[in-house]
Amino acid sequence: MIVHPVNQIPVVSFKKLQENAEWLRQFLAQCEIDIEKDSVLEHALFMCDNIPRWSSCQYDFLKGYKLNNILSNAIGLAYLVSIIAAATKYPSFNNIKRLISHITKSNPIMTEKAPSEQNRNFVFELEIACIFAACGLSTNTADEPDVTTINNGTWNLPCKMIYSKNTMTFGDRVEEGITQCLRHPSDFGLVILGITNRLDHDSYMPILNEKEDTWGSFPSTAIALDYLSSEMQNYVNELGEIARFRLINGRNNDKFRGILIIAHTIGLVNGAPMLLTQVAVISRLALYHEKKKIFYVPEVDLCMKFNNTACTIFSE
Repeated sequence: MIVHPVNQIPVVSFKKLQENAEWLRQFLAQCEIDIEKDSVLEHALFMCDNIPRWSSCQYDFLKGYKLNNILSNAIGLAYLVSIIAAATKYPSFNNIKRLISHITKSNPIMTEKAPSEQNRNFVFELEIACIFAACGLSTNTADEPDVTTINNGTWNLPCKMIYSKNTMTFGDRVEEGITQCLRHPSDFGLVILGITNRLDHDSYMPILNEKEDTWGSFPSTAIALDYLSSEMQNYVNELGEIARFRLINGRNNDKFRGILIIAHTIGLVNGAPMLLTQVAVISRLALYHEKKKIFYVPEVDLCMKFNNTACTIFSE
């Protein structure tokens, strides 16, 4: 049983993992998309199907996998399926579904590190677009900007997965996003960064005895989330330092409203696996230390809707 990290209510049973896997198979079949043999997706589906038998020790069905890999694949896939299923209920999904095929061509699990490749970047765009669509907002996808939506005005939302730990490269990616925000017509622009690949995932489920496959666990949800928050704050601080000397194109144009950061990992809390998600918004006021009297900050309103919907989807 997997519980919600905030309210402790069970949200994903092993049965639910199996149901999610079957839903995705049927959905891909309806879209006439084949699951590539020996792909990460095929392995994740296999784990969702067999994790109940593995956990009950009826037999060692997943002997070739470590605990963190099993949980990350199964829960990570369940999260992806949940947001896709939520988005399908809204008309905007017709503008998003062109990205679906990419989940079969790369590692689509957004709760673990994976090599940089364009298909995985498209899966990140799919995740972001589905969440905005599930907010009930009119949402679209394109080659550039990656995602657009409407919320008290039109928004350009370039999505950037961050793989490198090099600060210069990090800044380059943000500047690319800002340029895409400003290049195309809209009222506002917000750069969305996925930093899952920069997280220290091993610290959320530290191995204590590799031979016996024994893993450490946080004593409470609050401590686990505080730990993730502190790691996220490091990236917020890094962006603040970058903005002191760079990101000039955004500083000079009020259309650029700031940066949204999102990260996922799997952690153990009292021995129970949990999806830990953190969202942080850096408004242009905070990024550039602007001292303006503003009564409405559009990026905060948009990001609150995004965060609330992202949290709700996986707890339904």
